[in-house]
Amino acid sequence: MNFYSLQLLKKLGFKKFFNIAVLSILASIFELFGIGSIGPFINIVNDPSSVSESKYLQYFIKNLNIETQNILLYFGLVLIFIFIFINIYKAGLFYLQTKIALNYSAKMSVSLFKKYLDNEYYFYLIRNSNELAKNIFSECQLIGNDIIKNALVILSQVIIAIFIISFCIYLNPALGLAMILFGVSYYLLIYGSLKKWLKKFGESQLYHSTNRWRVITESFNSIKEVKVFNFSKHLESFFLSETNKWTNNKISYALVGTLPRFLIEVIGVIFLVSLTLFLINFENEKNVISFIAVYSFAILRLFPVLQQIYMAFTSLKGAQSRIKLIYEDLNNKNLSNSKKNKININLNNSIEFKNINYKYQKGNFQLKNISIKINTGEIFGITGQSGSGKSSFIDLLLGLLIPQSGKIYIDNKEVNLKDYTSYKNNFSYVPQDVFIFADTLKNNLTFDFENNLPDETLLKKTIKKSNLNNFIDNLDKGLETPMHDKGIDISGGQKQRIGIARAIYSDRKITIFDESTSSLDSETELEIMKQIEENKKDKIFVIISHKKSTLKFCDKIAFFKNGEIERVSPYNEKDSYFKNLSD
Repeated sequence: MNFYSLQLLKKLGFKKFFNIAVLSILASIFELFGIGSIGPFINIVNDPSSVSESKYLQYFIKNLNIETQNILLYFGLVLIFIFIFINIYKAGLFYLQTKIALNYSAKMSVSLFKKYLDNEYYFYLIRNSNELAKNIFSECQLIGNDIIKNALVILSQVIIAIFIISFCIYLNPALGLAMILFGVSYYLLIYGSLKKWLKKFGESQLYHSTNRWRVITESFNSIKEVKVFNFSKHLESFFLSETNKWTNNKISYALVGTLPRFLIEVIGVIFLVSLTLFLINFENEKNVISFIAVYSFAILRLFPVLQQIYMAFTSLKGAQSRIKLIYEDLNNKNLSNSKKNKININLNNSIEFKNINYKYQKGNFQLKNISIKINTGEIFGITGQSGSGKSSFIDLLLGLLIPQSGKIYIDNKEVNLKDYTSYKNNFSYVPQDVFIFADTLKNNLTFDFENNLPDETLLKKTIKKSNLNNFIDNLDKGLETPMHDKGIDISGGQKQRIGIARAIYSDRKITIFDESTSSLDSETELEIMKQIEENKKDKIFVIISHKKSTLKFCDKIAFFKNGEIERVSPYNEKDSYFKNLSD
């Protein structure tokens, strides 16, 4: 068990391990009681007269008024009851172990999801979203089973094994020690020889599992491109290849986990035959059968216990790679920078960037010397060729990225955006491709997923301003109509209007439209732009667009080129800069 496994188990808490240990000790006592009951029962079967030699049996016969000739029947029923009770108890212990493991797995999954969500925006630019999803769903669940549950299994089974071993040594020290030394050495030898392979197996499983998850999510997320470019066969081939490798690894692991059990059964038979021959020659013949019966049953109970301990250790070893991955994400203090000053910062009059510079860690692109001021009551346009820095500037404006140099002023007061959590509350954002949640249309407009009562007056105004009336009127359930995830059952224009409605309903100080009218027909776009113009008095609207029909409503327009602002000017149809824009 490595450092990462121990750290995760430490978080589980001493109390849970202590409770499992106590319950396991009781299980061991019950187990020994069951094993010890086999000898007297076999003695009665072999020699009914032995009943009179047992003071304990005589005590029960006398007090329960049992006839001597029926003692075998009653003893057999008691024996059956004992083993029913033992197995019910062990089933309860297994249930408790499983519950602890799965609850811990669920808690870890929630913590990891929160950890990822709390990270800064840049985190998502450098990490694969499919990998993050797999870690939350798949890896946390496997850790719960492979680490937590197996650790509890090892604890409980080791305690049971110690009790059975002690009992065997008590019956016959020489035979008991010989049997134990052989059994333990056998499993230690196998585990030691496979230790390196198990580590490589874990790394390989993690790699192929990640590839399988990635190709599935990427295929479904880009299904339109997959169909258009006829990419299905390549994806199917890749998924088949990774699945075969993953399956072959699982088969090999299953064989490694169970092979010792098949060999130990053969060895167990050899041991019992040898034991029988030994006892016939050196023990009292009268006790041979009962002694063999007790030892046989002890072996039948001990070897499966050793097998469970062995399999639990192999699972722990095979899971080391994913444990390291999850532990580092959960405990990496550099991952999250969400703990900020809770002082509110509200924008009233203006926001200004002075000599702002930003460069991505990966790649050569950078924003250079960005100086710009946007005032309340303005519609501010942003345009430029693809890759000119428009989106990066918007990410800085939204506070998703933090500039590496330069100054930012809110209402003419210099601020450091790292120190404020409320800065983003000044913004609403409408992307070009609006995401639709698998929920009702109303909740998609209001983001009210907690089923609180929305502001109906504001909602009606929002629907009117975003020109959604006809769309909603044509739906059988109106605002309560369930939406398909990603909005594949509605048009691009309808999705964009929903995105615009969200921004209007949120009623933030600054609204950013990122190519948000590109899928609208000219009539709807004109209507929405007029609504924006009418409502700009106490607001700021920032619009990214390449269309003259949109930019002509802007009070100022910034032209981006190669990461710099080339110029800022009002719309002028005769200007050469504007002539190159699309209609």
